[in-house]
Amino acid sequence: MNMRQVTSNGARAFVLVVAVFAFLTSRSSAEEPHAFELKANTAAKSLKQFARQARLSIIFKPSTVRDIRTNEVRGLMLPEDALTQLLDNTLLDFRRSGGSGGLVVFRQEKMEAVSGTDIARIDEYPPGDKFPKKSFIGHIANLLVAPGEGKPHRGADPEFDKITLSPFVVEADDSSTYNASNAHSATRMYVPLKYVPFNLQVITNAFIDDTMSFGGEPLPFGGGANREATSWIGAVEGKSVRGFNTREYLRNGFLRYSDNGSATIDRIEVIKGPTSVLDGITSPGGVINVITKTPDPHQDFSRFKIVLGAPLNRIVANFDINRRLNGKTDHFPKFTFRLAAGYEKSHYLSRYRKRELENIMPSLYVELSENTFIGIQHEYYYVNGERGNEIYGFFNTVPVEHPNGLDGEVPLSDHYGIDRFMSWDGPDFSTPERVNDSLVSFQHSFAKNFVFKIDYSYHKRRVNWGPYSVRREVNETNGVPYWSHEWAQNDRSQSVEGLRVNAAYTAQTSNAEHRFVAGYVKQDDSTISAPEDFANEDGTLLRSRFPLLDPAPDLRAPSPPALSRRPRSDRNVGTDSLYLNHHARWFNGKLTTLWGIYNANLDTTRLQTQRDPLVPALDPIFYKASKAMPQAGIVYALNNFIGLYANYSESMQGNAGVLDGFDDPFPETPGEIREIGSKFETEGGKISGIVSLFEIKESNRIVWDPLAPNKDNPSADPSLERGANVSIDELTSKGFDADLFFYPIKNFNTVLSYGYKSMEVSADEDPNWVGRSQNIYKHKISLFNKYTWSEGPLAGVSANAGLTWRSKQQRHHDRFGAPAYEDPRLGLQVGVGYQWKSERASYQVRLAAKNLGKFTKLSSGYIPGTRDAYYQELPAEYLLSFDMGY
Repeated sequence: MNMRQVTSNGARAFVLVVAVFAFLTSRSSAEEPHAFELKANTAAKSLKQFARQARLSIIFKPSTVRDIRTNEVRGLMLPEDALTQLLDNTLLDFRRSGGSGGLVVFRQEKMEAVSGTDIARIDEYPPGDKFPKKSFIGHIANLLVAPGEGKPHRGADPEFDKITLSPFVVEADDSSTYNASNAHSATRMYVPLKYVPFNLQVITNAFIDDTMSFGGEPLPFGGGANREATSWIGAVEGKSVRGFNTREYLRNGFLRYSDNGSATIDRIEVIKGPTSVLDGITSPGGVINVITKTPDPHQDFSRFKIVLGAPLNRIVANFDINRRLNGKTDHFPKFTFRLAAGYEKSHYLSRYRKRELENIMPSLYVELSENTFIGIQHEYYYVNGERGNEIYGFFNTVPVEHPNGLDGEVPLSDHYGIDRFMSWDGPDFSTPERVNDSLVSFQHSFAKNFVFKIDYSYHKRRVNWGPYSVRREVNETNGVPYWSHEWAQNDRSQSVEGLRVNAAYTAQTSNAEHRFVAGYVKQDDSTISAPEDFANEDGTLLRSRFPLLDPAPDLRAPSPPALSRRPRSDRNVGTDSLYLNHHARWFNGKLTTLWGIYNANLDTTRLQTQRDPLVPALDPIFYKASKAMPQAGIVYALNNFIGLYANYSESMQGNAGVLDGFDDPFPETPGEIREIGSKFETEGGKISGIVSLFEIKESNRIVWDPLAPNKDNPSADPSLERGANVSIDELTSKGFDADLFFYPIKNFNTVLSYGYKSMEVSADEDPNWVGRSQNIYKHKISLFNKYTWSEGPLAGVSANAGLTWRSKQQRHHDRFGAPAYEDPRLGLQVGVGYQWKSERASYQVRLAAKNLGKFTKLSSGYIPGTRDAYYQELPAEYLLSFDMGY
């Protein structure tokens, strides 16, 4: 709960802020060691967190601790030893407050008098009694301690006991460390990760900043918000988690059909496995949830950033302004406004592809009372990028006579000696995209242990995809192979309307603490596609044709004299779901359990409307599915530093609008997840992390088979265009995750990640598929570290370095079962920075060199008039950044 600062008109600014927490303690609490986990932070925030973890009251003046930052403290130690380490090398010191056991913090250069009349001693009241409502301290204490509960048992944990529902959470955290201790996405409450029985990784804003990563680009170390790569975690690559593609990104827990700009991101949360059921119909691997910035009612600030880079001509300009509209008043309602906006422009991973992005996000946070909050947020996002081409030269095949006598098909690129990743699809083209996202949240606390919350989200996206090639084939004339194809474009509109209702309740018994979360999720996902073929004036389809071996092909799309309209597709996917979770800690925190049930209903309608009145209408497609999905997990703490966990859950992913080669819909794709692992932290917090082993089984997985028959080619004649979606009976993925955080000395942060996974078809009616590996890489290692000098002549200087390595990635199997691979990928990054402060502002300058390693070929087409690929390697990039805040 946020503390209130009590002020009166004309009074001197020596009013005390008293940190009061969920239970009262006697002097014995100060005489026993406690597990501390305190990040470097402002003194006001650190002291409040210390008081929670030490179970002691802390007394200080706001003016005493203003503009002072404290140290990081980790490990099991006596409270006074921890507080000494917290305040080391600062201007602050402390002493005991009489016989109450509380601690008074003061500046060393001047001992500040504290009158007994200024402090309401909460420890003078008998345990279990209510506090006087006329007392401010008593009023806060009554909100924090439920009536009749008495003194909580020894295993009580104020972080566990606190209820805060997401996504519109106001939680300040300006720490420069990378290891987050809690997450919004765990159980739809703000829960410490050590109490969560599964692998959930948080990619902090500090990590994104230090890796100098921006929206729309791969982040090999850290979590960006783009389709190419989203996490530095070894088990995550691209828009997938543990090898399974996610159902797009989530934005504050709701589906979003677009990327994100860097200016609005606060953090990325990658949920691996079990809690994916909290977010509706999704993949068994997990989901990726982008948490946006929200207003901070505790402070006013302005932050500006500009980045210049070469050789990709990068420009990034972001600003972030937060204002308390009615100042520091103690009267309700309170209004806090935040405006985050950004502009990004670059050649986007290649000197041959351009990208320009604009986004702006105003948000308003209203405190109607101590217990009632409203959050309103809207983001406008515009991007105009040049899309790469599909790799048709790789997936298309030609018939050959095999030396072994096995006639069949081989990839077009292999047969004619063409770059396997090239496409005969034309050059990059601009694709303007406009997105509007709105989020409204309402939260009310009926009591300290009962919270009700409603979130409403609306997402609207409009984009035109085209031109792209269709109906492709290879013909030979006089022994010369020709590539022939037609062209199309597609105007697409997508919208997602979502509603989530949550109710959370906590209760304590003699030996346990319980949290219950009940919720309802409703989401309507609508997509309208209006494809058009390029046509001649007489209505015939426009066809391009050129020799495959042309040394200088012109791959530009033609300007069509006319457009021929194909049927418009209207797809609506409705989901409504109920869920209930119980999260509890038993035996003084030794054992943590989580169980839940999620009942999801899927209702899909697909209408195809002929836009030519003379053509007969197509039959609509309807599909419904319902599934009750359980989840269960347990964490057992061996001691204060290590815990073992295990979990099991089920999932369901809808295949709305996905049709086979004969326009028949597929049923849903169910999944099953098993995982065991360990979460640990050494004494003093020098090493911490999580390791896990997992097995995921997925049934009825939909994949594209380039050799499959379709309605236009039911016999799979190799001289005609083939290919269709098919389903695999069962797919099994097994793997290992390890994410480690090292803090060997002060100001030195290191993150090491390793991921291994294998994925193959474990059952199918076609025996040729069984045992076949899928399109994945097996190994990924990433390392990033940063050191900041805080003393001496180099004070304010920082240096960082990072490395990523990914093993070769399987891309395809030919007719004879031989796999084709993409080469391994190695990436290096180094950077230096310097930060300093003036009386009112702080500044930071950073230099970084990225992409210094050897990257695999990423070509996806030829430059018009040449045989050069669009990009052979991701070029080394040099960035200069300037940040200012006040």
